[in-house]
Amino acid sequence: MSCPILVIGYGNTLRQDDGFGWWVAERLIEEPVEGVQVIACHQLTPDLAEPLSQCRVAVFVDAREGEPVGELDWETVAATPSANASFTHSAGPAELCLIAQAVYGSAPAQAYLLTVKSVHFEHQERLSPEVEKAVERATAMIRRFVLRTAGGASQPSLPLEGDRLLDYHNA
Repeated sequence: MSCPILVIGYGNTLRQDDGFGWWVAERLIEEPVEGVQVIACHQLTPDLAEPLSQCRVAVFVDAREGEPVGELDWETVAATPSANASFTHSAGPAELCLIAQAVYGSAPAQAYLLTVKSVHFEHQERLSPEVEKAVERATAMIRRFVLRTAGGASQPSLPLEGDRLLDYHNA
C-alpha cells in the first residue's frame, strides 16, 4: 500500500459550487496531512483506479444538487455498479472501486463520499458564500477523520454520524 488514505476531490471549478470537491482537495494539498494522498480533478475517470488500488481508505469529495445550500453529507460508498455507468465518460466512486478491484486486484477496504448541497451551478468560478464556508468545514472534517483513522478507530465507529455533529453549519 503506497498510501493509507486517498482523498479525491472533484468538480468543475468553472461551474460555481460544482468545484467544491476540487477546492477542498486543493486546500488539503496546500496544507498536507501525513499519510494522506490528495488528488484534485475535474471528474472521476478510470485512470484513478490505479491510485485507488493502492490505498486502504478512500474519501471522495463532490457537490450535489440540494438544499440547504452548504450542508455537508457523509456516506459510505458501496462498490456496486450504477445502471448508467456504461453510458458516461466518467465513473462514480463505486464504479472506480470496482475497476480498481477488477484491474489491479485491490480496492480500498473503506470508501466514503463527502458532498455539499447546493443549487448554484452557474458559469462562474466563485463559490457561493455558503459553499465557500463549507470548504473549510469539509477540510476540518477530513482532518478529524484522518486522525481517527490513523488512531486505529474501527470501521463501525467511522460512519461519521458524529461528524455531522461536528459540522457546525446547522448548529
